[in-house]
Amino acid sequence: MRFLKKKYFSYVVPFLVLLLFAFFEAVFFVQGNKDIFLISLLTCFTFYFSVFNSKRLNIVFIFLIGIFSDMLLFFPLGFQSFILCFTAFFSCLFKRSLLSLSFKGQWAVFSGVLLIVSLSGLLLLQLTLNKLVSPASFLLNYIVIVLSYPFIASFSAFINQKTGDHR
Repeated sequence: MRFLKKKYFSYVVPFLVLLLFAFFEAVFFVQGNKDIFLISLLTCFTFYFSVFNSKRLNIVFIFLIGIFSDMLLFFPLGFQSFILCFTAFFSCLFKRSLLSLSFKGQWAVFSGVLLIVSLSGLLLLQLTLNKLVSPASFLLNYIVIVLSYPFIASFSAFINQKTGDHR
């Protein structure tokens, strides 16, 4: 019985952390300025777990969190899901090489993946909402997310360790 509790706990915790990130973004980022394109903090967490523990955070959880985040952030339904699933796809694509890289190398790959995913999300947002986003706000948001990756990655490593996978 204890094994089952620990097993389910290890699957539920990453999902709950993603929910908390979605609430955090909705409350602190979107409420102030709804015109800014938001590169999500969820992408950092999704990237980390897709590389280091993809069993704990599967594509269904990622999709559901994206839908929930869309409702909170007032984006078109499926937008965040597309971004998060695209991030998971790219991180799984580079998974073997990422596991052998140092943290700085992983950070550089994350920055590249984030740029590709963000630009495609920006294009999708522009096509669906016909809304232009200022390059300055996009670049500022991109830099903030790239610089926050070490903190999110260390937090994700802590969660990963506590949920049972000790990598």
